[in-house]
Amino acid sequence: MTATPAISAARANAWRWFSGCAITLAASKRSAERELTEGLLASRKHLEALLEGGEWPAALGGWRREQL
Repeated sequence: MTATPAISAARANAWRWFSGCAITLAASKRSAERELTEGLLASRKHLEALLEGGEWPAALGGWRREQL
């Protein structure tokens, strides 16, 4: 059975939401472990760019990438 386009879109949106929550929680946990302000390690905007683009944003490079 093939999923209808509406169901496929809903699944994609749900997966994007779940992935966003998971990566945000992971960044939050890592920030707490390192005693960093959450936004200093990874802002929501940069995490969203990572999820949407599938590539590591330059803003999350260097020491941030090592921590994440």
